[in-house]
This record gives sequence, C-alpha cells and structure tokens, in this order.
Amino acid sequence: MKFAKVLFLIFFITGCSKLSGHKKIDYDLSKLNETYIYAQFFNMLVEPEEYEGKTIKIKGMFRPYLDYDEDGNEIRYYGCIVPDATACCYQGIEFEGPEGMVYPDDFPEFEQDIIVTGTFHQWEDKNGYTRTWLINTTLEFEK
Repeated sequence: MKFAKVLFLIFFITGCSKLSGHKKIDYDLSKLNETYIYAQFFNMLVEPEEYEGKTIKIKGMFRPYLDYDEDGNEIRYYGCIVPDATACCYQGIEFEGPEGMVYPDDFPEFEQDIIVTGTFHQWEDKNGYTRTWLINTTLEFEK
C-alpha cells in the first residue's frame, strides 16, 4: 500500500493544479489517464480518512440515478463515472448537486462529459455503512 501512495504522490505533485476558480485543488484527477484514476479511486475507498476535507477535481461521465426512501419519496443521486483503460469496468464517485442547480434543467445529459470539483467527505448511512462523496461541488460541462 505504501508503494501505491508514493506512486500517486509523485503523479499528483507533478500533475495537480494549485487553483481552479475559487478554491485550491488538492487532487486534480481530471488530467490523469484512466489507469491512474481507477487506482486513485481504489485508494480513496481503502483510506478515505486520508482524503477527508480535500478538494478533488475529476473528469468523467455524468450519471444521475434515482432511489426512494422508506416513505417512497424520490432521492436523486449524481455520479461522475470513469471507465478503466479497456472500458470494461467503471469507477466513480457520487457528488452533491451544485447549489442553485435544478435537475434536469441545469444538468448535463446522461453520460455527457463533465468535470466535477468538490470536497471529499465520508459519512455513515442509516445502515451503518461508510459512504463517500463530494460536497460543495461545482460542475463544468458543455451546454
């Protein structure tokens, strides 16, 4: 695991941008190829505490999905999905909808290319599972 951290630190030190709009980017995955992104997502799942509160920027495809709570109310989720190098497997991260944006009017089309930037956050759901997502997000895409 230490080898993977060292490897990724090398890539992030050389590939991370310092500023994007209004906030510092700690991990700019938007400039990495699919293999490195896949590996970085894996590391984020294994050691989420290392990324808590860090600003992450990711380029991928937009995938909204719908679920329902116990009372039957709709819950809308958004994901930034990235295929691996062979495009057979996908990794992704859920993100909070940017403030002021209304789905579907203000959002990209299904699987449209996006860049999402947000703060990495982990939380425990009602079933006791630790989940991760990006909060305080901005979303870039061509309209």
